[in-house]
Amino acid sequence: SEASAIITHRQIIHELQDAVRTRSLQVRMLVQSANNSIASSKLVSAYMTLLVSGSLELCVIQSTPQTFTTTVNFVLPGQAALTVTETPQKNTQPVLTTVRDHGVVEGMRENFERSLRFASPMMTAYDDSFARNIIDIFFEEYGVPGSLDVIKCGLNPMYMTVEQYRCVLGTFGHSGEQYHWRYLEFGRFKAAMDQVLLDSRFREVLSLAKLREIAATGRCRMPSMYFMETGGWEMNAEDCVNILDGYIDYLERVPNFHVILLDDETLFMPNSCWHMKCNKHIMIHSWDRDQPMMVYSDQMMLIDEFQKHFDNLWEKMNAGGSSKRSAVETLRDIREQCAAHLLLETRA
Repeated sequence: SEASAIITHRQIIHELQDAVRTRSLQVRMLVQSANNSIASSKLVSAYMTLLVSGSLELCVIQSTPQTFTTTVNFVLPGQAALTVTETPQKNTQPVLTTVRDHGVVEGMRENFERSLRFASPMMTAYDDSFARNIIDIFFEEYGVPGSLDVIKCGLNPMYMTVEQYRCVLGTFGHSGEQYHWRYLEFGRFKAAMDQVLLDSRFREVLSLAKLREIAATGRCRMPSMYFMETGGWEMNAEDCVNILDGYIDYLERVPNFHVILLDDETLFMPNSCWHMKCNKHIMIHSWDRDQPMMVYSDQMMLIDEFQKHFDNLWEKMNAGGSSKRSAVETLRDIREQCAAHLLLETRA
């Protein structure tokens, strides 16, 4: 139940995060919900890190009546189970029972799988396989009217020109139809995005630490799905300069485009990107792995939680008097440092 207190206990979350990190554990959480939105938001907020990284699959069975006790079951298939019983809204200590009987543990696993079929997933994880629905999600973000908020640890190729994007596609080795449809799709995205920006607001928070790293190395790694491909891709100095030029151009030319450069790395998920389409969906990329992935959700509870985080972050940064002019000046400085790598490559 979302009313459980133990499931959001700091030590429980720490142990799960540690197990995910050290053992590559995948966690599936099934919540029997009585539609307590405050408790649900608290649960989502507590597990934000695991949700963003795609390590936690969260499913909910809605409109479950609240009982006089709540029970949390931790099942390690084939090994053991822990059952924690709580009395909601009371100061009594939870009671923990350890189950090691193989038949009981297997029965709990089977019942979990059976219950999961009646649950609604809060987020959908897409693996490295590129599919048409990923293109549709991208287009809904940039080509459909409505505000878009982005937190990005890296650069966004959407601010390349169509010709610059075409050149990058050429480096993937595509030819014929495989090259042609990608080129046309990006052109469609760009034309639609420019139209959307006439009436809709785009806000983007970029990691200044990551930009400094890009300036120092002349390289920027990102998921290849930005180029309608699988795997990861490393942009060279020329590509990075082109994207930075695009950011500067949009900031100077488009009133509804805004960027804040954030220096506090603790507020970012490293090597990831969050996209929040106003009241429609959230999309999260994570590419610090061999096979980048994307997590998508159109559940309002999750959208609200992520949007609150973004709005608080934006308000905090804007309170310091951040302006387009300062963002342009910093991006231009990063751009010049990155361009220096082109001169070195030419001389070499």
